[in-house]
Amino acid sequence: MMKYFISPSMKMKPGENFTSLQQELLFPKATSEVINSLQALTDQQRQDLWACSDRVAHDANEWVHKLSLDAPGSPAILTYQGIQYQAMAPDLMTEEQLKRLADRLRIVSGLYGLVAPFTEIQPYRLEMKASLAVAAQPDLYHFWGQRLYKKLFEEHDVVLNLASKEYSRAISPYLQTDDQLITIELLTNKQGKLTQPSTAVKQARGFFVRDLVERDVTTIEAVKDFSVAGYQFDAGLSSSTVFKFIHNGEK
Repeated sequence: MMKYFISPSMKMKPGENFTSLQQELLFPKATSEVINSLQALTDQQRQDLWACSDRVAHDANEWVHKLSLDAPGSPAILTYQGIQYQAMAPDLMTEEQLKRLADRLRIVSGLYGLVAPFTEIQPYRLEMKASLAVAAQPDLYHFWGQRLYKKLFEEHDVVLNLASKEYSRAISPYLQTDDQLITIELLTNKQGKLTQPSTAVKQARGFFVRDLVERDVTTIEAVKDFSVAGYQFDAGLSSSTVFKFIHNGEK
């Protein structure tokens, strides 16, 4: 089976599950350790960790106070509300497509480590790059260590990286020579210069995941056929481990 992983979004809001699909937390014990470390900080210490405004910190601290593995949540794919998730539009997928999404997509998270789409989560604020010490580890990259890599590659699948560098960095240091990880780069050709406008890239990643699910993509060659929103695979710029898709003109 092919798997793909993406970044979470900062914008979060509980969403109502419109399917019968349910998935368990992949790392409940480790997640509990992260929650404990986060809750052990004062509100001001957390604001310093987040480097955010007073208004954002107020809401985020309220979330932290409520965090508990025993508390009800909502499916991750509906809780994350960013541009990428809006473009994915899971509410427009068929039941069969949602099952594929559940099987193949994973979301890298500073709090939960790795999340399946229909795992119930709660709103939180914790980027992977945050310098939060957990269980004698200096930060989240060290804490999560090889766990995320091992889970993604436990069945020796082809894995597509659709995450930002902040989140793919949690996995890439542990790759072995026989692992099949393909990084997807979505670029815009603006007057002969290749750029990666943040909003356009986030939206395109959502489109990409939706396309993989709709076409039931299971082979590396089929990945190259992505042609949504004006993007086309560029064989000349791509390699066996990095697939580049170019959009000509501004988005």
